Amino acid sequence: MAYWKPLVIDGNFVDLAHLEPFEFQIIPTGLKDPATIRVAFNNHCFSEAFDAARHKTPLPTTHVAPHETRGFDPLRYELSKLLPAEVRAFDGKRVAQTRSGPLVRVTLNDGREYAIFFTLKKMKAWICEMFVMSAYPLDRPKHQVIATGEMKFNVAVALVLAGKKPKFPPRRF
Repeated sequence: MAYWKPLVIDGNFVDLAHLEPFEFQIIPTGLKDPATIRVAFNNHCFSEAFDAARHKTPLPTTHVAPHETRGFDPLRYELSKLLPAEVRAFDGKRVAQTRSGPLVRVTLNDGREYAIFFTLKKMKAWICEMFVMSAYPLDRPKHQVIATGEMKFNVAVALVLAGKKPKFPPRRF
């Protein structure tokens, strides 16, 4: 059974198959054996806060948490098609901590920055669960984020596997 059911937005079929959960492996910093990262995506990767002026109808309840009202965002949806490849490429990427959680910034082909927010938790000895909470371009003032210092993704995974919460260094100005 599919993790994400297809959507019908304004009479158009919207396929979400590219956001099916998957796994990939990396070598955490300081370790020799690979760790498995299990990835799942939140609806915030293809939706935004519902606004009656921009959205005809909210997303169906099968696609949102009971306390949320979200509207389909065509731009986030198109960019979400890049997410599986971008997440698989986190090996060696820099992660910053924000109020919204860990963040990896990716530069898109058109030069814009694309923010990918996620959580990471230990499931078993060599398995972490990554939940991609949200992803959007950082091209609007309300989408700017303030981040702390950074660490490599592989360091963050090693800390999580060791049962530690990653402590990010202070932000440098």
